[in-house]
Amino acid sequence: MTVKSKSKLPVSRFDMIVITVVIIMIGVIGFVLFVGTEPEAGLRIAYLRTDDNYFTNIWLYDLATGDHERLTDEDDAVFDYSVSPDGDLIAFTQRNPETEITEIMLLDLETRRRTQVTNCADEDSACTSPAWRPGGQMLAYQRISLNTGLGIPVSPNRIGLLDLSTNPSQTFPLIPDPQVLGYGPEWSGDGQKLAFYDSATGGILIYNFEANDNNSIPQLTFLPTTYGNVGKFSPDGTRMLFPELLAGGAFVHSTLQVANLETLQVNNLTNADDNSDDPTGNWSPDGTRIAFIRRYLDEGRRTIGHQIYMLNVADESTAPLIVDGRYNHSVPIWSPDGTQLLVQRFPQLTDTGDYNQAGTLEIWTYTLDSGELVRITENAYNPQWVP
Repeated sequence: MTVKSKSKLPVSRFDMIVITVVIIMIGVIGFVLFVGTEPEAGLRIAYLRTDDNYFTNIWLYDLATGDHERLTDEDDAVFDYSVSPDGDLIAFTQRNPETEITEIMLLDLETRRRTQVTNCADEDSACTSPAWRPGGQMLAYQRISLNTGLGIPVSPNRIGLLDLSTNPSQTFPLIPDPQVLGYGPEWSGDGQKLAFYDSATGGILIYNFEANDNNSIPQLTFLPTTYGNVGKFSPDGTRMLFPELLAGGAFVHSTLQVANLETLQVNNLTNADDNSDDPTGNWSPDGTRIAFIRRYLDEGRRTIGHQIYMLNVADESTAPLIVDGRYNHSVPIWSPDGTQLLVQRFPQLTDTGDYNQAGTLEIWTYTLDSGELVRITENAYNPQWVP
């Protein structure tokens, strides 16, 4: 049998160019699609850790990789810190080992470059507790005058503002009146209100920046409370969640209140009887829920430490979320998408119910849909989400 060979189709130089271009385009499209479908970098968690030499540093944990990284130098003395809203910068307070005075520094998380943005030592002051204004161009902070050489004690805390949009950055008091004291600055979500606690007047003062352009808006709003906690703005900035101390009855305890900042009407959110102590809470990003800590005081439900509960804002119903009598819990922090809580826990009791002499502060995450509770690290505190 004779086998006939197949004839070859003629391929011109033009055809080869077209084929080559098509192959290149397919490769480019494939590369773009591959890169475009790569998952974005996940959330990270910043926290503080103090070593055996009593130096405190900022650390960073990557939820995607499980890696822990120290962000500040080993011999730094970090006092506190605040993550910028976009997650690019960390403002932190560092104690100068020579002057023993705290200054505010900026840490760029991409370049790891550090910049000092205050000169408090030159102004005979100490600066702490930076808080980012939404938008990232201004910091509120606490400032005390040291009164060196005057023979008088240091002055109480007052609130200062640091404008980072200028070079060098400019600082000025929030309220020029020296009689207005304050600590614990807390911004509203739109950056138009700044709350702080004034121990001189015994309550929360809320400064409204919109009043600078609209005389019909009061510049200062006062919420009386003896607890000393600044509280938290609702996501839309129209309400303030804060605790009030209750001294009546069998126990000294606290209840959570919410104030309407337009009408100044204040209502109890949690039970004001003797059965529980509810010192603080945090709004969910959509404002529909509040995660708060509670310790029951009656004999049947009493725990040594505070546990975590959830409050539905619409009907004010509460339900337990994380209850483990071995632990004391600090107020949980919502992730930006509202799916997780960041929790600081301290193991007060061992598994056998004895007091835990070797316990250290631990950082955990809690996923609301699954109820999964994961320990991130131990011997660490003051966690914050890093977007």
